[in-house]
Amino acid sequence: MSTVSSKRKNLQELLFPRGIPPLWCPSLTHFDAGRRIDLGRMEAHLAWMMPNVKGYLVPGSTGDGWDLDDAETDTVVRFAVDMARRKGGSLLLGALRKNTVDVTGSIERFLDILRRLTGKTDPLAALIASGVSGFTVCPPAGKKRRSEIDFWPPLTSTTSSVGTMIRPNCACSPARLMRSCSARETLFSMPE
Repeated sequence: MSTVSSKRKNLQELLFPRGIPPLWCPSLTHFDAGRRIDLGRMEAHLAWMMPNVKGYLVPGSTGDGWDLDDAETDTVVRFAVDMARRKGGSLLLGALRKNTVDVTGSIERFLDILRRLTGKTDPLAALIASGVSGFTVCPPAGKKRRSEIDFWPPLTSTTSSVGTMIRPNCACSPARLMRSCSARETLFSMPE
């Protein structure tokens, strides 16, 4: 087994102690009539899903992960981590932003939240203690995006010791994605 494969296998065992869930669901962010996040409805929704779904992406890729501001995203992340720690399940945090700087900034903020919640300073230890299995990112898209080559170095330096699921999109060539994931034990490709 190659060094990358061996390290990836070890990382998977740490981040997914009950195995990688076969079904992942991007949960919805619920809002009340005043457009405030409704954590009560979110808890009820997750409780309804939990008997059948063991993997969650929060904030999800159903639109809210892209549209929430940083404060709203942080609220949803804190809530989801609390739920994962109390009820079980695997959690991926969606660093769904439109450019690399914002993606890496989101991951850094998420790691700060996890460190504060768990008291662990090591990023990997904070993920494990919080029930977070990693981060989901999408390579940049759109006319103003920088090249794919510019995306990977800052992302991998930010996530060098933690798991990151890469969701392909039409702006990222599958060959480039697979080359990037196969060379780094902390990157995992996730089908669309």
